[in-house]
Amino acid sequence: MISPGAFATNGMKNMHRVDPHPAYAKPTLGASQVRAHLAGDTFPPGTPPVAAGVEVIYKVAAFADLPQRFPLGKDAVGAAKAKITAEQEVAEKWASWSDNLVA
Repeated sequence: MISPGAFATNGMKNMHRVDPHPAYAKPTLGASQVRAHLAGDTFPPGTPPVAAGVEVIYKVAAFADLPQRFPLGKDAVGAAKAKITAEQEVAEKWASWSDNLVA
């Protein structure tokens, strides 16, 4: 499965935005943070063009030995590495609970 990061598309310009219900307008809520992130009509500088992502997708689609998850884009690779690090830390922290388990 290809797990893409952000790519510059026309999605931001075509997005229809509505004001949130007052119960969901707190700035600390996740939905409010996403709305703030998507408030503009452009992507941050350095966001790769969608055509570049599509080109890579077409190339890797022909591979027979793709991994179960294929992070595409520097942000997706960074997120995957962060997830791996977090999982490694959990495994190491709690590994001793498995030390005395026997069959």
